[in-house]
Amino acid sequence: MRKKTIVIAAAISAAIAFVSLAAFAVLVIPADATSWRSPWATRLAAKPATPAPIVGEFTGEYTEGSPVYRLPPVTVAVDRKSELARIEREEQLAQAHHNHARLAAATPAQQAKPSVAKRNVPQE
Repeated sequence: MRKKTIVIAAAISAAIAFVSLAAFAVLVIPADATSWRSPWATRLAAKPATPAPIVGEFTGEYTEGSPVYRLPPVTVAVDRKSELARIEREEQLAQAHHNHARLAAATPAQQAKPSVAKRNVPQE
């Protein structure tokens, strides 16, 4: 009788734990809480208070049928080491492209490597 009581108590506590975990999962797991359309979900999703302002100013001109806008200035900050590495990488790519184009434009005779000249060794 005592073993039966322990088994029933364990089954009840397992059921309670399962229901608690399932309820917690339903409340926490949804990545897009607004898709559930419940009143509490809208509080979870971050919404901007006002839409982003339009920063371009129409100049009144058109280029190739598209309107031209004047944008505010942009400040760019760059680390000197990374900028020098970028410039060096671009130069290496340009040199490789130049070498490839030069090789492609060369004639087959120019593409062949010059053979090493043999020394004149007297034959016996």
